[in-house]
Amino acid sequence: MQLLNRRIVFFLFMLVMAVTAHAQSPREQLNQLVTQLLATPGDTALRERIIKLAQEIKPPPAVPEEAERRMARGIAGFQGAKSPTDYQIAGREFQGAVDAAPWLADAYFNLGMALDKAGDHIAAIRSLKLALAANPESREVRNLLYQVEFRAEQAASERAKKEREAREAVRTIAGEWADVSGGNMNFVIQQVSGRYDVRWSNQALAYRVHSVSDQQFSYQLDQGLQQVYTTCTLSSDGQGLTCQARYVQSGGASGNFDPRRYRRLR
Repeated sequence: MQLLNRRIVFFLFMLVMAVTAHAQSPREQLNQLVTQLLATPGDTALRERIIKLAQEIKPPPAVPEEAERRMARGIAGFQGAKSPTDYQIAGREFQGAVDAAPWLADAYFNLGMALDKAGDHIAAIRSLKLALAANPESREVRNLLYQVEFRAEQAASERAKKEREAREAVRTIAGEWADVSGGNMNFVIQQVSGRYDVRWSNQALAYRVHSVSDQQFSYQLDQGLQQVYTTCTLSSDGQGLTCQARYVQSGGASGNFDPRRYRRLR
């Protein structure tokens, strides 16, 4: 019986030691999570956990010297920036600061400002939301976040408009076309006030356009002793034209020329 009691006491002692060994203070947990973040710096959820844990630690965790150094370098880069590339460089310094001290609101705020200036609004919003999580009472952070969200929406609208215009342009015959069949028959088709205007690089020849649509156009070339009738059709991808010409001579003879091909320049 005594032997059994000793074994129970020994087991309980070892259990207490194991629990004590694995119990971590909040600061130790913070250090562990920061180390974990170095392997997955894009883990926003992990950053949020670190921010929340750091807010529970009293007094607040000290800011590492590396974070201070990267903040100072980022500020210098930001103040001297003259182009989006310059702001990207400053942003890399601030990124180093938020990696070294992932709970630091000012670092996230500065990173958000740099990314916004660099034109990366989505990443800026992500950083500013972390800044707000670290400093929920900051009106400055909140206002900048709202402004960047507006700029992101405007930029997305502009991109969508350009993409839509590009798709529509590709589906129409309008554009600048280069002869890839070894000739000098380059031309430009413009849509003006609901109609198409066709202009050739070789203006010495007398072309008469008599049919133009979104996908096809036809023209007539007067060569004196013969008339040439040509129909050009847009390719399925919108990047090529194939033109088939038929001639009719004054004596009544007629026939077809070899097809000519064009590629879109713009």
